[in-house]
Amino acid sequence: MNSSDVIEQLVDTIISENPRQKSFLEESLKTIPSDEKNMLKEYIQNKLDEGRGIAELAESYNKIVNDTLGEQIYFRKNKKYRFSRFDEVADAVYFNDEYMNFYMLGLALTQFLWSNHRQLFEFFTEILPKERKGSYLEVGPGHGLHFTYAISHSKFEHFLAVDLSDTSIRLTKEAVSSLGTDKEVHVKKQNFLEMEVDQGFDFLVMGEVLEHVEEPLEFLKKLKSLSNPGAKVFITTCCNAPAVDHIYLFNTIGEVRSLCESAGFEVEREFYAPHPGTSLEDSEKRQLPINLAMVLK
Repeated sequence: MNSSDVIEQLVDTIISENPRQKSFLEESLKTIPSDEKNMLKEYIQNKLDEGRGIAELAESYNKIVNDTLGEQIYFRKNKKYRFSRFDEVADAVYFNDEYMNFYMLGLALTQFLWSNHRQLFEFFTEILPKERKGSYLEVGPGHGLHFTYAISHSKFEHFLAVDLSDTSIRLTKEAVSSLGTDKEVHVKKQNFLEMEVDQGFDFLVMGEVLEHVEEPLEFLKKLKSLSNPGAKVFITTCCNAPAVDHIYLFNTIGEVRSLCESAGFEVEREFYAPHPGTSLEDSEKRQLPINLAMVLK
């Protein structure tokens, strides 16, 4: 399949199954920067080369959209997430290979097709210390896009990614394999809170994890304990953003900031993507979804 056509074919297949996405996706493709559009083409082509089809990718995307819509309806009615304990979602999501495969593939596509996710990724590419050397840790790499970008675009010599999901481990390893890098890279299935290492890390990433755990403060404290002097930490999370596996509800940006400070961090930089067409204040007041990223030191 010609790589110049794969985005169009994917979008057409998505729309054929979910016509409500037509105007949204057409508008999204008008605003995606050319370099990120090329990354999307490359991602789709890599998945096709692995033996996946356009239909599977489209189904994965639509599953994310439809499942998230169902959780949004629940949230608007009840003002809370459907679940609040890890064991309520673990078997259905993280340890369910079939569902997790759809979930991660769909989530990777939203990285490019949803403007809020795209903005967070652009912020990550901006703040990644590309000239710094040392060790890089990523907690919960998921589909592996941030992890592989860091490998390709920084001078860190040692990379480690840890996740509880077999599916995420497999997808991240596949993403790393496609790079053909000669850097020291390890991808391990491990409980992050139980990690023990001989040396700390110089840049630590934890994207879209805090809303998935019961005690996010403990995760932040663990990050701090693994940080070398002068290390920076990049986190992303969300407020009022229901999903099938979101269990910890942040209502405001201030709650996230306070949690980071309670863990012993100082917030160096912040980035917010409020609900489209609203201000940050309006999104918080109306409990609309907000995506956010922070650089901690």
